Amino acid sequence: LARGSNFNILRFYNEAYILESLWQHAFNRGCEQQKHDDNLTILNNHKAFRELWTRKEPTALPNSLWFGVLDLAQNLSRQTVQPVNLALCYYLGLESLQKSQCYYIQFKSLELLISLSYQEPKWFKDIVQEEIEKFIEVLPVNSHLKFKNLIHDINQKLQLNNEFLEHFSIDYEKKSIIKNNMPDKTSNPLLKIVVENFTCKITGQITGDFLILSCCGNTVSRDAINKWESVSISENKLFKCPFCRSEIKMESIYSLAQNAMIKGLYKRLAQMKGEQISDDDLSLTINKMNVFEIHKSSKSLSS
Repeated sequence: LARGSNFNILRFYNEAYILESLWQHAFNRGCEQQKHDDNLTILNNHKAFRELWTRKEPTALPNSLWFGVLDLAQNLSRQTVQPVNLALCYYLGLESLQKSQCYYIQFKSLELLISLSYQEPKWFKDIVQEEIEKFIEVLPVNSHLKFKNLIHDINQKLQLNNEFLEHFSIDYEKKSIIKNNMPDKTSNPLLKIVVENFTCKITGQITGDFLILSCCGNTVSRDAINKWESVSISENKLFKCPFCRSEIKMESIYSLAQNAMIKGLYKRLAQMKGEQISDDDLSLTINKMNVFEIHKSSKSLSS
């Protein structure tokens, strides 16, 4: 365990470790249920759909654990001061809503998404409403009213919960951590925040294998550190941090794996191919090894 200044540095990444664990569980459970339900088509099987929304389903693993994951994510979203963690909670809720065919998982996914729209309306209110409308469109027509009633119940639950906390807690109100309004929705700003979080500052690659430098608290990819160390050894130089220029000691480097989140967001990241994702006019491409990399648009065009 880290002690002293190292502990304070690692504490900043506590939420990243938690989110990785939540994504790992939710993603695996989603895949298992998707395989299990390959032959179940809700749109064409009204009987199955009625049973789903009348709650005739087991409250057993893995659904009960998945529900707990979403509940933890909702609690984390209330506490975090990092916008990227709000974005990751949003995508966790959205992926769960779209992948699960379980009533109470969908209920909890919606509660997480709508709670974000209450917390940060400038960023989440419109986009959450848009995703809910898309979800309703694929439901059978005779189920639209029931689903809208569910949305109404969730809103009431959240409003009552907020009133209760406001009444009994002096420090209830949490200041917004997002200062600006949502930019142009076509630019997919939430995904851009996630992309920037997963992009190594040295190599420019999107990766889920980061290392935390205890000297200054910055993160870099494992690949960057390995290459930097090799260059230092070959040139007979001290292995120095590229940010603070302090000597790097390998025993003071800590792993920050985020592979489950990268895997869970694979399709969404792939959809950003060719879209602008930073002020430097970078675009997201996928190489032959399915490793996400960031290349300048000019280089991509020339190749």
